[in-house]
Amino acid sequence: MNNWLQSVTFTNWPTVKSKNVWGFSKIKNSHKTKMGDRIIFYVQETKNFCGIFEVISEWHEATISWPDETRPQDGGVEIDLKPIQIGFSNFDKIAHTLDFTEEKKGNALNLTLRNHPTAYANSGKPLLDKDCEIIMADLKN
Repeated sequence: MNNWLQSVTFTNWPTVKSKNVWGFSKIKNSHKTKMGDRIIFYVQETKNFCGIFEVISEWHEATISWPDETRPQDGGVEIDLKPIQIGFSNFDKIAHTLDFTEEKKGNALNLTLRNHPTAYANSGKPLLDKDCEIIMADLKN
C-alpha cells in the first residue's frame, strides 16, 4: 500500500468529498495508484490537509464533470474512493513533524505540496506511513 499526496483546488474539493472519486488524464498517475492505496488531499487555497481516502476500485473511464473544468472530461480515468478521515489539518502547524518536509524550507517546501505535471505532489513519491498517520491524527482533532 502506498500513501499519495494530492493537491486539489478549493473548487474541486467538494466534488472529491461528496462523490468519493478522483481522476486523471490517462497518462498521469493511473499506473501508480492501486486498490488499497491511500490518497491524502491537500486543499491548496486553505493550506490544510482535508481528507484521507482509500482507493477502492480499479481505474475506469471518467464519469463526472469537475467544477473548474480543468480536470479531464474526455479520455480521462477515475478511481472510486472511501473516506478514511475527513477534517482539517493545518500544514504549517504539523510540517515540522513530517518526514517528507524534512530539510525543506521556503519555496522548496511549497513545491513539495504542488502536483508535478506527470506525478502526485511530493515529486511523485509516496509518503511514509508515519507521515500519513500524523496527518490522520491531526485531522481527527
